[in-house]
Amino acid sequence: MHGVTISSLPANAVSYYEAGDVSVVFSIPSGSGSVLYLGFDFTEPITPWVHTLIAATQFQEFDIKSRGV
Repeated sequence: MHGVTISSLPANAVSYYEAGDVSVVFSIPSGSGSVLYLGFDFTEPITPWVHTLIAATQFQEFDIKSRGV
């Protein structure tokens, strides 16, 4: 996993999954949409990360916390 320190995220960012003080899944509003960061390289697909990627591409309102990933 690769992440960004939570304290460095903009105030309007939403962190969906943290490991310590690092966010590995977050979104930042941009224009009429948002940029979603997934801190995984997918060289070895792991089911929860694949589910996260699918959720991010299929659901307009991405909400990983309610999905239990």
